[in-house]
Amino acid sequence: MKEKQIIELAIMQFEAFTSWKIELEQFKSKRDFIDGKAIFSHPTNKSKLVLPLEIKNEVGKNDILKLIQQKDKYPGLFVLAQYISKPNREQLRKLNINYLESSGNCYIEMNGVFITLENQNLVAQRQTNTNKLYTESGMRFVYRGLLNPDFINNSYRKIAADAEIALGNVGSIIKALELEDFLQTKNDIRFFKRKNELFNIWANNFADTIRPHLFQTRMTFADKRNIADWKNIKLKKNAFWGGEPAAALLDNYLIPEQFVLYSSDSLTEIMKEYRLIPDQKGNLLYMLPPLKNETTADPFLIYAELILSKDSRCLEAAKRIKEKYIDNKL
Repeated sequence: MKEKQIIELAIMQFEAFTSWKIELEQFKSKRDFIDGKAIFSHPTNKSKLVLPLEIKNEVGKNDILKLIQQKDKYPGLFVLAQYISKPNREQLRKLNINYLESSGNCYIEMNGVFITLENQNLVAQRQTNTNKLYTESGMRFVYRGLLNPDFINNSYRKIAADAEIALGNVGSIIKALELEDFLQTKNDIRFFKRKNELFNIWANNFADTIRPHLFQTRMTFADKRNIADWKNIKLKKNAFWGGEPAAALLDNYLIPEQFVLYSSDSLTEIMKEYRLIPDQKGNLLYMLPPLKNETTADPFLIYAELILSKDSRCLEAAKRIKEKYIDNKL
């Protein structure tokens, strides 16, 4: 949905459900990372509220981290979006970040004004991304491209093998990337464009596309002393830490509380090798590697895992890793 449509629909729904009116003043160019300001007025009591405005299509996990940073600079930040999932709306409320989505769901609390509305159904106009780019195959393609941008100049067969997707999906994914202006060809050489935005899409969609196919089971350490002594656990060549322990190894910032162990070994082998036991409430996730030849967690993967957490420690670690190890690659 185009930005103008998102704005018009959201305001129409909001004004239909409340007595408040909204006027937006958008900046011609984005100033200091915000889009403008939203002016709320009440026709009866003459109340007025002016909030810094951020407009988005959809709000994903990766976006929440950025919104936290924006809110620190702009108290009262107001996010207007086409769609915000229920878990993400709950997190925005806990963070006291104001929002309005096109269905009418909203949370606004500032200067004595409190407006909230929940459980409104998605409007029919919401357009979901159904093309090949936003599928598991599309996100695998993008992940391989983030790790090695030159891989897109190989043959379709080699691209399919490197991204571990079906050969028949390669052409349609390339076309989708071109249509959304993420891929360009010049002098027979393909190259990625707007890589920062493409990374954001991948990070936001990782949990719903790639990750469900990797998760095996939740476990716990048979010897609880290994929780504190996890760095001394000898991993085999085909196993590596992800999530919080990977972030700790990379940035030395977190003390892990939740563990992700990537390995292509069977459950039986994992349990025996690392003295683990199945536990539905355990603090260790056993996962298959996103790509078969991976032997260590790349910062892209670590970041995508960290932003799934609601823990402020993990979100701060994700921010640090993006600034130190990801931004210079995009």
